[in-house]
Amino acid sequence: MHLLLVKKPLRIDDMTQGSVILGLNITSETHLIQNIMWTLFIMTVVFSLLYAFMGYYFAGQAMKPIKIAFRKQEKFVSDASHELRTPLSIFYSSIDLLLREEKENLSFYGQEVLEDVKVEANLMNNLINKLLFLARSDQKHLPLDKQKVNLSVLVTSVYKRFSRKITNNIQFEQNIQSDVYLTCDEIRIQQLLYILLDNALRYTRKGRSRLL
Repeated sequence: MHLLLVKKPLRIDDMTQGSVILGLNITSETHLIQNIMWTLFIMTVVFSLLYAFMGYYFAGQAMKPIKIAFRKQEKFVSDASHELRTPLSIFYSSIDLLLREEKENLSFYGQEVLEDVKVEANLMNNLINKLLFLARSDQKHLPLDKQKVNLSVLVTSVYKRFSRKITNNIQFEQNIQSDVYLTCDEIRIQQLLYILLDNALRYTRKGRSRLL
């Protein structure tokens, strides 16, 4: 039982002679308030779950076009990799055949050009294999093939290949320290060098670019 009590003092000639206590049974009102509180709590939980479910549902609907586009991109990468592997393999084999059978009939410069083309074809073949692996295995990043690389030889080789693209308005120089070794993915380092040199040569209309 719940009671609401009110106490009033009894005063006679400004003196307190006693008190009067009045009580009111508020059990039903207390139970009503408790029921209202439980109802509000249950409604809060239910509507929170409902809003969470609706948010998850609408987020899933919004993600569908993105998932479809991502699957199309994966399929394109896989298909493109498959389609490029065959002609690239033929291209690489043809260059290798020319170097074996016609090497004596080529000038020194022609042999250098074919060697550079062979290196580029091998680089493209490695990149295509990695793209195909990425499309098939749902990896978050391309795998790294780390090994000890003679960075001086690698940078010098890239320099020689890029030097053939230089116009007369640009001086392309190199000052590469010898016998510098780095543990890295050789293919990825070549990609990085290509990007840096391509940007340097593309945006240098006149003047000097130096590879250190």
